[in-house]
Amino acid sequence: MNNLIKIRILSLVAVVLATNLKAAEVPELDRLKEAYRGAVGRVVNPLTQMYLTELEKLRDVYTQAGNVVGADTVKAEIAVITQKIADAGKGTETLMEAMVVVPPNDPNGVTFGPVHRGDVITLSYLGGMWKNAGRLATENPDAIITEKGEQSRLVIAAPPENGVPGTVYQVVPPHTAAKPFSYTVPQSAAAVVLRINANSDDKSNPGFVTYRLTLSR
Repeated sequence: MNNLIKIRILSLVAVVLATNLKAAEVPELDRLKEAYRGAVGRVVNPLTQMYLTELEKLRDVYTQAGNVVGADTVKAEIAVITQKIADAGKGTETLMEAMVVVPPNDPNGVTFGPVHRGDVITLSYLGGMWKNAGRLATENPDAIITEKGEQSRLVIAAPPENGVPGTVYQVVPPHTAAKPFSYTVPQSAAAVVLRINANSDDKSNPGFVTYRLTLSR
């Protein structure tokens, strides 16, 4: 057997061994991850439930005092925490959680990623007004009825190409302050964008809106 054949055989054996070793390591890693998540859950879940209870008390205090803004803000936080508890029950991992300020005059909006097929993007409105035309920010994208209809809604979209706003994947519906909206990513992408639905490339559009963004897997 010449040296070239020996080298090829040894290379093939090395690849097979490496593949088998990698396959053998996966179950142990999965079990370790599961044990870790279980341990974290046993510590964090009771604290989360306590936090939720205190939030509900605070909501009631604000409601009884007639503080509508305070009550609505706390309700939004309650909705987020409730969603977290539901996700924890499903074994979902939170990859990112942030408060994002979305401008109405930039097709890049708020860009984040990468995202993978099956990831879940959850959004809840926190505040702010904007408009896809004019000079006054008078549109609430979370309101059921708006002057501009769907044009002033928040959307999940592809990044722009050559300054042209990207394809809209999903229009975010209203009432997310009370009930966060979740969107399951149908296809992996390097990045996705949160922006106003129409005329996001008009630099004169006024205002901004704030949402809580969560990406989970």
